[in-house]
Amino acid sequence: MIDPVREWETWQAWLGQEPTGTTIYAQVAEMVLSRQVWDGFAIVHDQAPEGAREDGTYLWWVRFNYARSQGLAIRRQVEPRSDVVSLGRLIDSVWRYPTVLSRERFVAMQVASSGYEDEAHRWFDSIAGTGRDFINPETPARDMHDLIEKTAKVRKWVNKSVAHLSERRPAGPPLTDLHQALEDVATLFQKYAGMILGAHIMIEEVIMQPWVHIFRPAWIGSDDDLRAVMETLDEQIRRRRGG
Repeated sequence: MIDPVREWETWQAWLGQEPTGTTIYAQVAEMVLSRQVWDGFAIVHDQAPEGAREDGTYLWWVRFNYARSQGLAIRRQVEPRSDVVSLGRLIDSVWRYPTVLSRERFVAMQVASSGYEDEAHRWFDSIAGTGRDFINPETPARDMHDLIEKTAKVRKWVNKSVAHLSERRPAGPPLTDLHQALEDVATLFQKYAGMILGAHIMIEEVIMQPWVHIFRPAWIGSDDDLRAVMETLDEQIRRRRGG
């Protein structure tokens, strides 16, 4: 048996009111911020002078590490294990204990924050079905199925090329697949934040400082600076080799 009040509070803590700590909110916000950094870098790279784009090594390195980081983050959100805080674990818990997400608890939460009881009942009807006292367990079951299916391609790539390197290493997933999976995770997060926190969280509105200004100054200002960088790099390599 579970304590419904404690379980409800646990779900709220997992989701998080702010994008901080190990909350699902923080994890999803980090993925959104990472995508913004990638998008900014891609624009800067595509508009850079031709000479800056002659060697694709750095672009390959940034793209692969971005895909790896995002892929692992997406895979983590699908995990239903009891030792992680994830969207998958939350949805699985709602499926197991649907009576915790009750009309009474939902309406009380909404009335406390907005005072609109009739509107809260209508909102719950749209979530659980008209006249239901608690959420239909088919809803989280369907959402979990969607979460698994819509992230399958990305998780397969992570499992084969990142977490457990296979002999036949597959090519990285197209970024379109990665970004679609991220959007699907963010949409489900917003849905459960609404049901359990009563919050309309617009994850797309996560704001960053205009960080791309770091590309305005030349990082290597002259040929002498370039030679100094290469000499230092060569020296570091020799040290690691014991030379």
